[in-house]
Amino acid sequence: MIHAMQTPATAPASIATAMKNYANYNFWAASTLVKWLRTKPAELLEQEMDSSFPSIKLTLVHMWQTQCYWLAMIKGIEAPAPQEFTGGVAAIMELLVDQSEEMADYITSLSTQRIEENTLIVNPWFECDFANFEYIIRW
Repeated sequence: MIHAMQTPATAPASIATAMKNYANYNFWAASTLVKWLRTKPAELLEQEMDSSFPSIKLTLVHMWQTQCYWLAMIKGIEAPAPQEFTGGVAAIMELLVDQSEEMADYITSLSTQRIEENTLIVNPWFECDFANFEYIIRW
C-alpha cells in the first residue's frame, strides 16, 4: 500500500521522512512501470536487445534481485543468494511490485533512529559501514 507522503515536522526527522517518501515513490514507480509493461506483448519484453541487460525481462529480474539485496542489508539479515530466475514475464513483474511494496512498508515502519543508524556490510565485493538512509538511496 502506498503511504501518504509525509512532511517533516523537524529538521532531525527530515532524512527519515525523505527516505520514507523515497520508498513510497519507488513502490509507485515500480507499480506504474509494471502497469505500462503489462500493455506490451510478453514476447517483446523477452526480446534480446543491445542494452545493459539482454532483455526488459532480465532488467526487471535485476531490479528485483537488487531490491531484495538492499532490503536484506537494511533489515540486518543475510541476503538471499541470487538465483537464476526461470519464471515468466508476468511472474517477475508481480515479484517486483510485491517486493517494492514490502520495502515501502518496512522503510515506513522504521524510526528516525533506525534510518540514521549505521549497518556494517561485508561481502565478497565490498565492505562498508554507512547509515541506513545511504543504503536506501542506493537500491
